[in-house]
Amino acid sequence: MSRLSENLAPYLASREHEVAIGGVPLLARRVAGSGLGSDPTPIPPVEQTSFVCVQFAPIAHQSLFKLGKLYSDEPYPESSIEIIHLEEQPEAIVPAAFDCFHLEVPDAALRAFADAQHRKDPGLLRCRKGEIDTTMRHLAEALLPVLERAPEAFSRPERLFFDQIVCAMLAHLSDRYAAPAARLASERRLAPWQQRLVTERLTDDLRGEPALEDLARLCGLPVLRFAGDFRRTTGLTPARWLRRARIEAAKQMLFRTTLPLKEIAFRCGFADHSHFTRVFSAEVGMIPAAFRRER
Repeated sequence: MSRLSENLAPYLASREHEVAIGGVPLLARRVAGSGLGSDPTPIPPVEQTSFVCVQFAPIAHQSLFKLGKLYSDEPYPESSIEIIHLEEQPEAIVPAAFDCFHLEVPDAALRAFADAQHRKDPGLLRCRKGEIDTTMRHLAEALLPVLERAPEAFSRPERLFFDQIVCAMLAHLSDRYAAPAARLASERRLAPWQQRLVTERLTDDLRGEPALEDLARLCGLPVLRFAGDFRRTTGLTPARWLRRARIEAAKQMLFRTTLPLKEIAFRCGFADHSHFTRVFSAEVGMIPAAFRRER
């Protein structure tokens, strides 16, 4: 069971089944419920996995958020499909009844399937909002009788049938929804809670030099992924952002206190008075003493 499965367990309308592609497990399930109230669903763990959802019944209303921003606030028609990558940190508000089929497809499984079929790398899976996909709907319906049974009770033909239907789904998804991986990377941002944690950590002690690894760990992200997401969110690298924060703190001290420049330099994390003057001048266009005189 995946960590995402744990969140969905109360709404399972059938058993969850696993299929291995290239040694990488995919998870298939049916979930249904009368609604999830007005609170957003928990953000799932950040994983390199596509989450495919096919509606057996229409959803009267659902708000979907990606990377902390509203992505869709529309009804989901019957037979519509939604594909979300878990690196987009999806959240949803689902006050209405729902009945749908889920397929968790790790990126590695999708690549392994493409290699086995001598296909090109499908990259990532993307779809239009509210897109209707009757093929995925019919394939998902074909799995429902099998999903009702325990995997250990499968006969060999039933196991083969299940595996082949899932492979047919992967072929269809790859043909219809493949998108270059770079497209998602260019859209990624830190979620508001991640940005808040990082900026608080950076400003808690301006004299500190937090390692990228520590900041990435706060967000639950790999270091390179964190660095890119932070830059796309703020327009700055973490080091550049910290430098700006130090300058802003120094401005406030120059305005509001009579502390010596050497003390301000120390409190704001500069190596010495000379370093403070050099960096401040480059950012503000005048030396700290001149800035103070103009307050």
